Amino acid sequence: MMAIAHHYETFDLQLRPARDGAYEAAVLRSPAGEVRRSFTLPLAPDELAAQVARLDLTGEGSVDRSKVLGGMLFSTVFGERVLQVYDRSVSHVQGRGCDLRIRLRVLDDPLLAALPWELLFDVRQQRFIALQPDTVLVRTLETQQPLKPLDGEPPLRVLAMAVQPSDLEALDLAAERQQLTQALARLGAGAEVHWVEGQGWRDLQAALQRGDWHIFHFLGHGLFDPTTATGYLAFADAAGVADLRSAEEIARLLGDHNALRLAVLNACAGAQGGSHMDAGIAQQLVSAGAPAVVAVQQAIADSEAIELARSFYGALGNGLPIDAAFAEARKALSLAAPETLAWAAVVLVMRSGEESRPESDRLAALPVPRWSLWAVLGLLLLAVGLVAWLAWPQMQERFGPVRMPEGPFNVAVAPFTPLVQSGEDQRSADAEAVALAERLAASLNASSDVWRELFERDLLAWGPQQRIRLAADADAQQYMQEINANLLIYGELGHEGQRWKLTPEFRFDDIYAGLAPEMEGRFAFGSEIEYGASAAEIQEVTRALRERTLSFAGIALGYSYLMGGEVDAYERAANVFEWVRSHSNWAAGKGRGAKGQETIYLFLGNAYLQLAYATAETDPDLALTHLASAQNAFQQGLAINSTYARLLAAQASAGYQQISRFGSPGCDDGWIEQAKALDRDFQAALDQAEHDPMIAGVLTETLVKMSSHLGVGRVHLWRFRCTRLNPYFAQQAIQSYQQVLDLYQQVEESMPERALHSAEAAIYAHAEMGWVLLVDGVLRQQHGGEYVDVDKVIAHWQEAEQLAQQRGSPENLHTVYTTVIEVCKWSYANARSLLDSAAELQRYCAQVSERE
Repeated sequence: MMAIAHHYETFDLQLRPARDGAYEAAVLRSPAGEVRRSFTLPLAPDELAAQVARLDLTGEGSVDRSKVLGGMLFSTVFGERVLQVYDRSVSHVQGRGCDLRIRLRVLDDPLLAALPWELLFDVRQQRFIALQPDTVLVRTLETQQPLKPLDGEPPLRVLAMAVQPSDLEALDLAAERQQLTQALARLGAGAEVHWVEGQGWRDLQAALQRGDWHIFHFLGHGLFDPTTATGYLAFADAAGVADLRSAEEIARLLGDHNALRLAVLNACAGAQGGSHMDAGIAQQLVSAGAPAVVAVQQAIADSEAIELARSFYGALGNGLPIDAAFAEARKALSLAAPETLAWAAVVLVMRSGEESRPESDRLAALPVPRWSLWAVLGLLLLAVGLVAWLAWPQMQERFGPVRMPEGPFNVAVAPFTPLVQSGEDQRSADAEAVALAERLAASLNASSDVWRELFERDLLAWGPQQRIRLAADADAQQYMQEINANLLIYGELGHEGQRWKLTPEFRFDDIYAGLAPEMEGRFAFGSEIEYGASAAEIQEVTRALRERTLSFAGIALGYSYLMGGEVDAYERAANVFEWVRSHSNWAAGKGRGAKGQETIYLFLGNAYLQLAYATAETDPDLALTHLASAQNAFQQGLAINSTYARLLAAQASAGYQQISRFGSPGCDDGWIEQAKALDRDFQAALDQAEHDPMIAGVLTETLVKMSSHLGVGRVHLWRFRCTRLNPYFAQQAIQSYQQVLDLYQQVEESMPERALHSAEAAIYAHAEMGWVLLVDGVLRQQHGGEYVDVDKVIAHWQEAEQLAQQRGSPENLHTVYTTVIEVCKWSYANARSLLDSAAELQRYCAQVSERE
């Protein structure tokens, strides 16, 4: 079939900084001549960054917002004489029946380069320039290296390499190898693929020397270091560990191979750029000799990737040059996905020197029959999922709050707060604070499949690129509620000499599935992390932070299961906690900066404690087994941090249940020493709650104190029973229960929305307070004291019953009724005259017996 002839006129537009904060737009070449003009950005940098950050190129409903932003950029650059030259150029090419190739080059300004120029929108015509039928819009790099023609005959020769360093996350390279091999096998004799034997750069160099290769396909890991604006591919050394090689080094290996037409880098940072237009591996390869690179700014759907490959390679097969084929692919994407901006998520970068050759409108054909270009569809589909250019790397100012979607477990990674306050060090710290947060968010999202498989929930991490702003203890809780985050990661980043010092903080909020307040507040997950600027150390730090984050998120998600109120939910929670403990290097104390592991044991013990409560009546032996597991977990946690107030209170509570066997403790030999030990444990938790640095906020401290005062009250109630109802211990118990109720009242007044979450200790305090008041009152009345205040007793029980009902806890309500029925039976046996004279008490006892 005869190829369609395409003739182009070139419109070279260069943007660069000028003086005093202005910019220059220069038309260096066009059918209507040359022109220059100065312009300023339409908004302040932070406001413009916010406009850009709101765009989700692949999401529905973004078209209208993109028109506003694209129209603003068009009006800013195409003003006055530039607009006149542009209009005359368009009229010129239309009159001659050819097309206009707009080649955009941005120099010396990262902010300017990061703007989405692909969205330029002509408000007069109400059209995106990139979608106009007679216009092609591409970005170019400043290089004068000419396009080298291809010689030779078929087949298409593909050199492929798969690398899996032993110290990096495992990839499914076997499946990817098979997919690539099968795709090329369908071409028969038209193509052949050769795999590099080995995983080192020397193995690649040796393979490149064995023939002329048309495509190099890399499967493995990539890394981008924002401190040096350098991309790396991870090869493996003789020991099998990662050997990072920069974009410049890769370009040195590949750049002098005349036959090479395409490099497919299926690596996690293969197309990512930095603060210079040629910083990423893909851009470096263009500079070194590759004629063009197609990259995506944001991930696009599989159907859109298929459409891109089909249209792009179909147009190439019909004889169109690269940029014309790319324009056709953009048009096809705009028709296939009209509600999105998927077409703008794809960017074409070409060499500026390509036009220096005569006949350059035509793609120098690959040395294979044109029909075989369709086979390369599979290659683009493999590459389209790579992490592309860091589309807007300089958007580091604080942006307004966003709203993370409902459903996933949402992790917000805030820019870390730089402690450096002035000079060049401050600018470097600002950049690293944002870049580290972005790397962590990306690393977490890369682990989402593992998370989903293990926990049956989606994990979503957002960072500064999604406008997650700086956070601090003072506003962290409120900010999390605003953006619908379940976990917030923030902290401080210092600098000393050539080393960074990171102190990460983790804060959980009670948004996800109505979690209990025990999970709220700040947690210390690991000690300060010190690292340097090398790519290897940056990679290690990111891995360590991801380890801690997934551990903490697993703990938080496991705790959400505890709120299910059923045995299977408690078992699920325990299984999640056990998985975190056994699979996390951080939880095992093996990770970098391993500190704070006591937290996993706190929540693991709480899970077993809930299981013990839930099975106490149906299977007492199993309940005691769970209780032993809880105590073992608490003891392991205290072995790590003996002053952790939460663990002290939890261990004391478990010890009480072990002695009481989920009822009333007995008065056998040794009970006095047991009571003293428990009293001492609860008092230690109370004392430490005042000073524990791991307790963040009034609510968390209040919960520890309420639980501990309840425990002290129960110990005094135990003593009251075993000392033949000594009134001294009754008064001590009443004082402790009143402490619980006073603390709960403070919660009701200061945080009413959180009160019911904190009500369990208050429920039991009300019920047991009524018990003590009645029994102690009867004894005092029998000895000539005042009459029992029956109304006060019933009021405490009714308050306990009402709170348990409002809380929706059958377990709490059952415990209240059991306590009431027990003391009612005691009254029948020991104070029948009181019941006969107190009709209201007698009636209430009968009602509770019927309900239970």
